[in-house]
Order: sequence, then C-alpha cells, then structure tokens
Amino acid sequence: GFSLFLAGAILIMGLHYGLLYLFRRRDRAAFWFAVFCGLMVIRQLIQLELNAVTPPPFEALMKLEFGSYYLSLPAFMAYVAHLFDREVYPKIQRGIYIAGLAFFASVLILPVRWFSMSGPAFDLLAVTTGLYGLFVTVRALLAGRLGAKIFLAAGLILLGTVIHDILRTSFLDWGTPSLLSLGLFLFFFAQSSLLSQRYSQAFRDLEDLSENLELKAHERTRELATASERAEQASIESRILADLARRANESQSPDRIMQTIAQIFLNQFAADSIALYVVDREAKNLRLRAAYLSGEMAQLSLAPAIIRTIPLMRSSGTLYRTYQKRVPFRIDRIVPEWNERFPIDGAFVEYCDMKWTAQLPLLSEGRVIGILCFIGSQSELLRREELAFAERMAAQVAGAIRAAEMLQDTIDARAESEVARAESERLLTRILPGPVAEELKQNGTVQPLQYDSVTVMFTDFV
Repeated sequence: GFSLFLAGAILIMGLHYGLLYLFRRRDRAAFWFAVFCGLMVIRQLIQLELNAVTPPPFEALMKLEFGSYYLSLPAFMAYVAHLFDREVYPKIQRGIYIAGLAFFASVLILPVRWFSMSGPAFDLLAVTTGLYGLFVTVRALLAGRLGAKIFLAAGLILLGTVIHDILRTSFLDWGTPSLLSLGLFLFFFAQSSLLSQRYSQAFRDLEDLSENLELKAHERTRELATASERAEQASIESRILADLARRANESQSPDRIMQTIAQIFLNQFAADSIALYVVDREAKNLRLRAAYLSGEMAQLSLAPAIIRTIPLMRSSGTLYRTYQKRVPFRIDRIVPEWNERFPIDGAFVEYCDMKWTAQLPLLSEGRVIGILCFIGSQSELLRREELAFAERMAAQVAGAIRAAEMLQDTIDARAESEVARAESERLLTRILPGPVAEELKQNGTVQPLQYDSVTVMFTDFV
C-alpha cells in the first residue's frame, strides 16, 4: 500500500514540474527532476508487478527495472548540476554521466543473468554519487545558494534511512520496519519544496524587476525632463550673457553697464539692488561707480561718504575680504554685531536696506579690478544656480570694465599726446622764425638759405 502511495506521490510531483518546465523552459532543474521522478516511478511500479501473483514476462520487467534504475543516476546528477551549477565540478559530472549510461547500455545489450550481476557495482556508484551530491550541497550552502539547506537536510535524511535499512538487513535486526520508502518520499517532497521556493523567488524577482523598471522609467523621465530644463536654461543664459557682453561693450559708462545688468538680472532673480565698486589705479581704494537701488539708478552723491570710497584694509569689512580672497562672498543673514564692528558694512546695510548680499570679485588677468554686489531687501535668497549665473555675469562685467579702462587709458594717452604736441609747437615757434618752424613741422627738415650778410646773436632763455 505505501509503495503504491509513494509511486503515486512521486508521479504527481514529476508531472507537476514537467508541466511547469513546458511553460518555463529556462529552468532545466524542473525538467531533470521530472525525469528523475518518472524513472523512479517506473522502477517502483515494476517492483510491484514482480511481486504480483501472475507477473508479466520476467526478462522485460528486469530490463525496465534495471534500465530505469541505471538511468536515474545521470538524471539525478543533471538535476543537482542545474540546481548548483557553480559548485559542481564538470569533469566529475561528465564521469557520472558516462558511468550511468555505460551501465544502461549493458542492460540493453546483455541478457538478464549478466547485467543483473552489475547491481552491487552500480549501488556503490550510486552511494558515491549521493555523497558527492552532499559535498556539492555543502559548497552551495557555504556560498549562500537558494535551496541548499533544504537539499542538504533531505539528503541527510535519505542517507540515514539507507544506512538504517542496510544495517537492519545485513547486520542488526532491530525489529523496525524499512524506512527507505519513507526516506524517498521525504526526499522527493523536499525537492518539490525546493523547486517551489525557486519558482516563488523567480516570481518575486520578476515583480521586483517590474517595480524597479517602473521606478527607473519614472526616474529616467524625470532626469530627461530635468536635463531638458537645464539645457533650455543654459541656452537662455547663454543668450543673456552674449547680449550682456555685447551691450556692456557698447556702453562704456558704468551707469549704462549697471542699467544693462539690472534689466537682465533683476527681472529674473531674487535680488532687487546692485552696486558696482571699481578699484582705483593705485589699488588703494574701492570706489562706488554705480548703483541701482529699488528700480532706479541711484545718485551717488547722496550715498554716505563712508561707502563711496572704501580703503582697502582689514577694517573695511566684507568688501575688503572679497577683494583679498578673490572668491565670491555670500551673506545670507545680517548680524548686527558685525555691523557694529565694521562701520562700513553697517552704513552699506542701511543705505541699501539689505537683508542679504552676494559680493562677486571682478577678475581680469588674475587681479581684482572691482566688486559687483547683488543685494536683496526681502528674505528670499539667491539659489545656487542663480549665484552661478551671477558669477558668469560678473565675468562679462569684468571684461567690459577692463575694456572701458583700456579705452579710457587710450583716450587719456591721446589727450596727453595732443597737449605735448601743442606745447612742442608753441616752443618751436618761439625759437624759430614762423616760416622756418612751419616748414620744419611739415617736412621735418628745413632747406638752408644763403645770405650775403648776417648777424649772429647769442642769448640765453630763462
């Protein structure tokens, strides 16, 4: 009765995983488990037939029994190899395949009285393969492979029942029934649980992958949208900076440069005032050259004298720090104690109604030629990307101011040259006769004239 139950249970498990393999052919472990189950069912049923009252032809049944038994060994090895592929040694795996197929070939070729003699040798090979399977399972357990614990526990139970039955029939008579059938049932049931665990894990991985793909799709969509916005913003900023460079270079006056910056910057960002300081030629003072306060150009004559000309020394506060460090300096909150310590900063805060400021050094050829101050009278601060854009704008302003300085230097040099030339001409006309001086200016030389009688006067000029 239990043998028939065991055969039926193994057959159902084999059919179940055989059908699962048809729907998911990537899992070869399910296929070889189904084959292993089928071979064991054939052997179990044949043993029942041999014990029947009128058994079928003996030789055919023996060939089926031994053939299914011998083929079960390669099938079992293939099942283990697909479960724990990284822990199986390929050479040993191929050796077991060859040995099992050789025993099966002897069943097909030799008569019953010959191939039945190979049973003990095959039993030894089967026990060796079982021990090797346990060795592979231990390696898989140490590697943290899924299902290794279940396989090892089931293998040890089956091995225990085999040892029990060998001792019971050969050496000791404990009066206990055979446990091999129970061990086989538990072993096959454990393998069924193992495969179910693998399928369940595969479905969980698929669900996780689906969720991750959706999340990645959303993240990728957000990244693309963000990249598109950044690209559009970069394009807008590039056009703004190009327009700023053009208009700043066209308008050499600091007031016009300030108006250009205000029109571009204040309409888009949180600042509402801008002040431009320029370093004087002696690099001793910062001079307030232009200011745009609360929507209009400021009259610098109305600004406190203390902030119109700021000496470049430590007591001048934050503007001197920006000049000395040559890096942007941002103040997000006004500290009264600081203003008391540095009167220039206090006067600047009061004049601009300042809640925060960002001071950007204007660099040209490695030196600071001025400082551009963005000022806010509200609590809203400049964002990081806005400050970065302001720094790029400051670089354009530095170029425009440097160009204006160079142009002014050229104009001043030309004016000085004109003054020197006029003075030279005046002196020349006072020394030489008019016609001679005119000829010397036009030709650079004077044609000598001959006089029959001349008078030479020696004199001194005071």
